Amino acid sequence: RARPDRRIGPISVRRRDPGSGPATKGAVLAFAMPFLAGDIIGVIDADTRVDPSFLERAMRAWQRDPAADALQVSRLPRNASVSWLTRAQAEEQLMDMASQCGRWATDGTAELRGNGMFVRRAALEAAGGWGEWALTEDLDLSTRLSALGRHVTLAPEVSVGEEAVVTLVDLWRQRLRWAEGSLRRLLDHG
Repeated sequence: RARPDRRIGPISVRRRDPGSGPATKGAVLAFAMPFLAGDIIGVIDADTRVDPSFLERAMRAWQRDPAADALQVSRLPRNASVSWLTRAQAEEQLMDMASQCGRWATDGTAELRGNGMFVRRAALEAAGGWGEWALTEDLDLSTRLSALGRHVTLAPEVSVGEEAVVTLVDLWRQRLRWAEGSLRRLLDHG
């Protein structure tokens, strides 16, 4: 159930009542869909910062592979210099994008990574929408798109600045959720 909306310039803010659905990002994205217009849905996290030309650069990068139904940009921790742990996560993000680029170049199996992702509305609807119960809505959608013969392209030169987790406890919790989400994806989609 939606709370009354609030307008901030051209932006309309919608809030979901606590407990009104699964406590997952996929459920929040599914909740937002009826309020969105346009053929492309972009997802950035609340802690994300982008430069003023972000959307233009992302859409220009997508033109390299116009048949793609989704696009993933690079994710770079803004707080990489805080500690060895945040620096390690920054390195991990670079390695993940390099791996993604290799996969995309060899067999076109790049995946969405949750933050800084774009998907064509028609492809999202064809895949059944956002996985409300998925712990990793990005991997779940990537798999369902792939099963339909659709693919994700990459824009490694375009980035979102996000916050890396700063404690080992938080990193453990995050990675445990990611691992469980990956396992659930395997069990759900084979």
